[in-house]
Amino acid sequence: MLALLALAFGVQRAAAGSPELDARLAAVRADAMRSVPAPEMLAKIPAVIALSKTFETGGEPAKAGAALNSAVIYALLGGDLRRAIAIADRAAGLCAGAGDRRCYGNAMNQSGIALWRLNDPYAAMQRLDRGARAFVDAGDIERAAIARLNAANIRYDIGDLTGALADYDRIDRLYGNSARWDPVGMLASKAEVLVKLGRLDEARGTAQRAAAMLQQRGRSSGTRWESDVVNSTRGVMALVEASLGNAAAALPLYQAYVAAAEKSGSPLERHNAHYAFAEGLMLLGRATAAYPHVRIALDLIDETDPAGRRDTYDLASRIAADSGRTTEALDHLRNAEKVRNELAATTLRSAIADANAQTAVAEREAQLARRDAAWATQRTQLLGLVALAVILTILVTVVVFVRYRARTLEQRYAAVLDERTRLARELHDTLLQGFTGITLQLRAAAKRDPASVNGVLSTMADEAGRWVSETRQAVWDMRAATSDHDLQKGLEQAIATTRTQSDAQISLDCELSGQPGQTVTGALLRVAQEALGNAARHASATRIDVAARTTAEQARLSIVDDGVGFRAAPELSALGGHWGLLGMRERIEALGGVLTVDAAPGRGTRVTAEVPL
Repeated sequence: MLALLALAFGVQRAAAGSPELDARLAAVRADAMRSVPAPEMLAKIPAVIALSKTFETGGEPAKAGAALNSAVIYALLGGDLRRAIAIADRAAGLCAGAGDRRCYGNAMNQSGIALWRLNDPYAAMQRLDRGARAFVDAGDIERAAIARLNAANIRYDIGDLTGALADYDRIDRLYGNSARWDPVGMLASKAEVLVKLGRLDEARGTAQRAAAMLQQRGRSSGTRWESDVVNSTRGVMALVEASLGNAAAALPLYQAYVAAAEKSGSPLERHNAHYAFAEGLMLLGRATAAYPHVRIALDLIDETDPAGRRDTYDLASRIAADSGRTTEALDHLRNAEKVRNELAATTLRSAIADANAQTAVAEREAQLARRDAAWATQRTQLLGLVALAVILTILVTVVVFVRYRARTLEQRYAAVLDERTRLARELHDTLLQGFTGITLQLRAAAKRDPASVNGVLSTMADEAGRWVSETRQAVWDMRAATSDHDLQKGLEQAIATTRTQSDAQISLDCELSGQPGQTVTGALLRVAQEALGNAARHASATRIDVAARTTAEQARLSIVDDGVGFRAAPELSALGGHWGLLGMRERIEALGGVLTVDAAPGRGTRVTAEVPL
């Protein structure tokens, strides 16, 4: 019953603005209501699939998916379950691509039902779970609850009572307070599972909760619900006591239940009371005593309640078999099977009628909402557009101006900073280097005898003159980049200057395939001067090897000494207030190259500069 109820929800909603699809879905409803024979149901599928292809070709995948969902109904009612699953999978793909979560949920729900009927319960539960999540995304709590309840009932049917109870608890937690869904039936199923699991106290509490809910709704409707609640409570409590084997407590409850039902005169209440009494006597092992009550229940069957007829025939079959009435048991079993075959179409017709009513209400509400929205849009559209245009214009103007101003200041600051850094390097590599050398020579001259001072002073004068030339050249380079530099000559001159400051043996090995250019040559010479000066002044080196190599792709310079070495910071920052290493690194990195300093206390220093050409 629940499976076909879910099917009804799968065809209740047509795509808006599609007369062809509306007509097709109306035909599906009509066919289901008329219980069209299975061959005729299957014969209608090709026309629906053709309609779906028309929508898909026209770029309307949601309508195509909805049409296929109606074809799934025909396949299910026609008994071709595998075809139903294949069509539902195609519908799910179209609906998912169109972003229609309700349409996707219908496809998943219907394919899950088909799998259930094909005795693949685990795959069915997976599909039903996907459908429930899709309905939740679409805000359709009622259909989500039904999909979850279908999955829980599958667990119940396959004997997974613990799993079924967990699902009922989840449904209760998520949807128990929904105003659009009546959870009383779920609570009844939950109470029955609790009885079968032996958790009778919880079963009693769940049944009492359902009774309280019925009582509250009954009072609000003004009907005679209070006596029904009392009888229902007696029935549940009797079932609990019978399950415990407590005949002394169960039998009076059942007798009071039957007496109240007989007094009310309602066939339905009398049926329910005698059915419950027969079931309780079966639990107490009294099949013979139970058979008269189930016979009364059979006579009072409500023909409009196929599920009740089915359950009554099932119970009668078991009681007859246990009491030795084999012929009657077989008759009741055949009747139960017949009702099962009728149940699908009956439930579907009822669900479709309810769905049509709900759809009509929803369409009316949507129509009113669209009309109100149109009026509101007309009143505010022009004003909103003007205000938006003004605000956007102001915002764009402010943003553009701020970004332009920030970029200009950034560029100016960067240019000033670059120039200051370059000037600092030039001063360090020219004047500071020169005056440092002169200072060392003056200190050495102070320790010599007066006769040799004149020679030292003459050398110092030449050195000072050379550094004046270097400084002049640096100033010239700042004004015009037209200086002609020779790397090998520059290295020889730097080595000659170092020899005046140190007694170390200095070698030069040059393999130049060509001059690397003014900028690169200047940077490499400054690195060589700084490295040679450091080796002479600080390292106490006895040997310094200078090597230069150029290829078409790269210029490479290395200066290696055997001095005392030092511990270089990885980032080559200023060391002890000296900025030489940092200046070398900045010069080389400015050209896209790499400067490496390999040094350690006691094992000398290697400085390597590699610059791409």
